Amino acid sequence: MDSWWVCDCTKIALLHAQLRGLTAYCRAPTQLRGREFKTLKESDLKCKKTSLIKYQDVEGMTHIL
Repeated sequence: MDSWWVCDCTKIALLHAQLRGLTAYCRAPTQLRGREFKTLKESDLKCKKTSLIKYQDVEGMTHIL
């Protein structure tokens, strides 16, 4: 059975594990859609950068702690 994955940085360890017996294809991101997972390189697996949010920056959170 084929499996469809979001091919992003969260799958880097799986790429290195070289899983056998699993056929997985990327459904996202768009530029990787349809590619077989085991053919990817680590540099293909990217995540969007997010800002680090500190609890002090979130209004109303300081009274909880």
